[in-house]
Amino acid sequence: MRVAPVARVLREGGLIVLATIAVYLLVALMSYEPRDPGWSHSGGFDDVRNLAGPAGAWLADLLFYLFGVMAYLFPLMVGYAGWLVFSWQNPGERGLGATLALRTAGFLLTLGMGAGVATLHVTAGAELPVGPGGALGQSVGSALVGAFSFIGASLFLLSLFLVGITLFTSLSWLRTSDMIGRACLDGAMLARRYWREFGQQLEQKRVRQQRRQLVVREQGRQRQAPRIEPVVESLEPSERVRKESQGKLFDVGDAEGLPPLSLLDEVSSAGPAYSPEALAAMSRQVELKLKD
Repeated sequence: MRVAPVARVLREGGLIVLATIAVYLLVALMSYEPRDPGWSHSGGFDDVRNLAGPAGAWLADLLFYLFGVMAYLFPLMVGYAGWLVFSWQNPGERGLGATLALRTAGFLLTLGMGAGVATLHVTAGAELPVGPGGALGQSVGSALVGAFSFIGASLFLLSLFLVGITLFTSLSWLRTSDMIGRACLDGAMLARRYWREFGQQLEQKRVRQQRRQLVVREQGRQRQAPRIEPVVESLEPSERVRKESQGKLFDVGDAEGLPPLSLLDEVSSAGPAYSPEALAAMSRQVELKLKD
């Protein structure tokens, strides 16, 4: 078997073991019951209420007695240690020991300084055996308060707590602050854009409501039926109507009082023509009739 597969198997095995320990510790700490038999006292109940069993109850009581609320760091630190073991590419190189020693020192510094901060500033956890900071937190906090006062002890404990986190996790606080600031700016810009879009949607909704109300108002009005009048065009009389129309018999404006000549029919050229001899004969007959 080659070395590389063996190292990979060992890394995966270490990750599984440490992850299992972290989960077990978390279950034991979260189901802690002060009346269970533990390291600091013996319980009066035969049945253990801790979900991790008697061993979990005893271990949870020990961690809370020594470190207080900082005992909850143990599952996180153990799980992170398993991830470090799995992600380590060259387990056989010389820098592994120094790296592990540095991580261990960071873990212990974080644990001790965090317990001191909890003793000075955390009020919850009064049901724990020795308070929120445990025995370690009371020892460290009391010593630093006696040397540097309450404010000075708080500053030193907080700064060393952050240093311990940096040593254990290789976390850069400057880079973290930059990421937090960038996330805040991006969040502010995103919220501003959503607020502007929300205002535009409200304005569009208001315009649609006004338009809908206007349409309803227009439809509610009674429309008057349009009045259509026929267009009568003046007709010119025909030539026959003009000829057959009755004229005035007497023209009042004429001094003689005679009818106008327009009442007479027009002379027609059609008909028989009389000779001068016939006309003379007809005139003699008329004269004879007049004499009789």
